[in-house]
Amino acid sequence: MNRLQKPLNASLRLVRSLFTQLHYAPLSCRLLASGRFCRTSVTSGAQQRFMRPLCTDRPTSSFSIQDYEDFKERVLNSDRPVAVQFHADWCGPCKLLGPRLESIVDNTEGDVLLARLNVDDCADLAMEYGVQSIPTVLGFRDGEIVEKIVGVVDDETIRNFVDKLSSDE
Repeated sequence: MNRLQKPLNASLRLVRSLFTQLHYAPLSCRLLASGRFCRTSVTSGAQQRFMRPLCTDRPTSSFSIQDYEDFKERVLNSDRPVAVQFHADWCGPCKLLGPRLESIVDNTEGDVLLARLNVDDCADLAMEYGVQSIPTVLGFRDGEIVEKIVGVVDDETIRNFVDKLSSDE
């Protein structure tokens, strides 16, 4: 193979790879959007233990806060109690607490909402509410803080937090 054929072969492989990705991507996107992969899976039992479903039938009660106006509208003016998790993408303890908190909040069937606030994106809000370490979860009812969790805690503490938040004390 001479010097001219090597770059040509490399560029042909690149074009072939791009064509394959562009050709098959829309099909996979359509299948995901249609929900066909939600119900069934062609995997072994060992693989299924480590996999999560692509989508669920249950609506989630969680959302992400983008800025102060979003926080004001969705948390302070909410007619339902809101648990606000102050977190960061790089924070290991936040990654441990987040799914457990979301699961417990989802079990309230919409009585309590969960807002996720990235402190790297909304540092002004973190400072305003005195968040000095993450993860921190503040419970808001009628625009006021009624409960607070700092750090990774056990499921029972999270349940008590959510119960206190949803009660009309």
